[in-house]
Amino acid sequence: MKITRIETFQADAGWRMFSFLKITTDTGIIGWSEFNESFGSVGLSDVIRGLSPVLIGRDPRMYEQVTQHLHVLTRQSRGGLKQQAIAAIENALLDVTGKAYGIPVYALFGGPIRDRIPVYWSHFGTYRVRGAALMGVPPLSSYDDLARHAREVKDRGFRALKTNIIPVNDGVLSGYVPGFGRTPGWPELNWNNKLTRGVTEQLMLIRDAVGPDMGIHLDINFNFKTEGFKTSMKSTSHRITSMATFAAPSCRTSASWRSTSTVLPGGTSSIQLSQQSKTVNSYRRKAQGGASV
Repeated sequence: MKITRIETFQADAGWRMFSFLKITTDTGIIGWSEFNESFGSVGLSDVIRGLSPVLIGRDPRMYEQVTQHLHVLTRQSRGGLKQQAIAAIENALLDVTGKAYGIPVYALFGGPIRDRIPVYWSHFGTYRVRGAALMGVPPLSSYDDLARHAREVKDRGFRALKTNIIPVNDGVLSGYVPGFGRTPGWPELNWNNKLTRGVTEQLMLIRDAVGPDMGIHLDINFNFKTEGFKTSMKSTSHRITSMATFAAPSCRTSASWRSTSTVLPGGTSSIQLSQQSKTVNSYRRKAQGGASV
């Protein structure tokens, strides 16, 4: 079996673009993978296409050899877009390999650990505030709307939801994403009393709407510096939040984060650092620093 063609495709996903990689072989087996280049990784398709000539004629079932060769070829500029491109290629190679052997991809890694996992409603309220018309759903303009939406989520059988900071500005709900440079607050990235009051009211309203047993997670993204994360933790977690998710690129010291760990009802630690972890070692460093991953 040999690789004969590499193609990338882009699909309009509303306010983002979804990208896909297609690897075709001489046997007719096709492997697919998905990657994201509209969320900071501009030019990722070009990097994949730049690496593609190395793949033509290779056996896709030898995915470990192929990916290691790509790492060697790019070692002088390792990481970043190169790492993401190689990951997309590897996933498509795994798809080909599983199809070639007639087994699911997870069988290549020793089989599944579980066959069911709990799910939560992600970006609760956030997307409806941002793009209700695009989604074809009723807009959320007030905290009363948010409460009705929370009850809807519960009624649909979800046992947890994850929301973001949704402040009220000029009488209507709005987004808060200075960490992505899309709303005021950057480059300061400071927490203030208005935000504290607002997010506390938001979370209490959600709690009242869904009752005491449903999980409520708060994702505050990259929107604050270390002290802001700590303040948000202390001001919200002990009241109503079952977990706070911090998508932080780094933390100053391990002790700084350990001092922030607030024990929630049920005795669980509420700091989670995940979205910016790219390798096993980055997860390990964060776990050693006292954060749950």
